[in-house]
Amino acid sequence: MKRNSVLRSVLQVVTSYVFIVWLAATFAFFAIRLLPGDAIEAKLALSAASPAAIAEQRALLGLNLPIAEQYLQFWVNLLRGDLGHSLTSGLPVTELIGNALPSTLELALSAFLVALITGLSLGVLSAATSAHISFLPSLLTNLLLSVPIYWTGTLMLFFFNAPSQSALFAPMLLLGLHTGAPIARVFSASLKQIRHAPYLFAARAKGLRARRLLLRHTLPLALLPTLNVIGLQAGFLLAGTVITEILFQRRGVGRLLLAATLEQDYPLVQGIVLLAAITYTLANSITALIQRLIDPRIETVS
Repeated sequence: MKRNSVLRSVLQVVTSYVFIVWLAATFAFFAIRLLPGDAIEAKLALSAASPAAIAEQRALLGLNLPIAEQYLQFWVNLLRGDLGHSLTSGLPVTELIGNALPSTLELALSAFLVALITGLSLGVLSAATSAHISFLPSLLTNLLLSVPIYWTGTLMLFFFNAPSQSALFAPMLLLGLHTGAPIARVFSASLKQIRHAPYLFAARAKGLRARRLLLRHTLPLALLPTLNVIGLQAGFLLAGTVITEILFQRRGVGRLLLAATLEQDYPLVQGIVLLAAITYTLANSITALIQRLIDPRIETVS
């Protein structure tokens, strides 16, 4: 019976993740088409092409078909593993994303490491019983939560004197600190709540050492709700690189997405949004598995 329950839970989670990916791809498909014109029309109009030539090129790419037929074709191609070709460069979408992805992954993974270190550290310090210790970490967390990332990024550009494209430290620090702030807030709140739990008072009364109490009981339980935020932040890191890559002039998926959106390059926008949706679901799946390892009583992998 328990095995059937677990299988049912896993099936529900897989179904929900497939729905998220479908919803994200569908939203990208229709939202980009709400804008007037498209990349082909804009490119050929600049070269003084005739309306007939523009219509012919759009017909070759299937852009003149009814929207429902285009949507069906999009999913048929996607199920074959074909994301299409860029309307502006003519190159395969997978090739364009593949060329930009290493730089973005370098930034996102290093920023995630910074987020984990700063978020958990600030969370522990903010939850300290001494006001002298908790004041500055709490203040820094609130500042990072309230200040827009582009404002902090502008300050960093000034102090780091506009680093070159190969520089990683400043954008990593910017994205990591802003990503770590929500982690710090939730971890601190969890620690404060668990600190007053009745079973911890009972454990102290039995003479359990403070270090063992912290490492074996307090921190693991406080991490359970915090892991949900960590998973969300990891999933959103790909989107967070857009502003960071633009500010620091780094080539990557973020800048590629902005350019594709401005140029109304439908296939490229759809491919990047699909990548972001898959990244989000994978991050949350991994987070759920870690939660299950910490507390086996958690039945679902969601």
